[in-house]
Amino acid sequence: MKKINLIFFLLSIVFNASAGDQETSQLNQINKKVNLCKSCHGPNIGNRDYNYIIKSLESFRKGSRDNPAMNAIAKPLTDDEIKNLAKFYSQKN
Repeated sequence: MKKINLIFFLLSIVFNASAGDQETSQLNQINKKVNLCKSCHGPNIGNRDYNYIIKSLESFRKGSRDNPAMNAIAKPLTDDEIKNLAKFYSQKN
């Protein structure tokens, strides 16, 4: 019985560590994208409307808003990444 409890305990540590690593990895990915935005825009896009940022990035991703640099940057973004970027910049002063 002690061995089974030990196995479950060790497995829970492994799974919890994996979840923490995944969250850290996601935060690192968002930070990379934020830094990419900052390299051109600086603080200019801070405190913009959340929905405006989403619509803009989606338009660049689809190509319906024409800007070669932004089209290339937005094209690989997932819906979640766009939402996270919009959340970050809409709350940034």
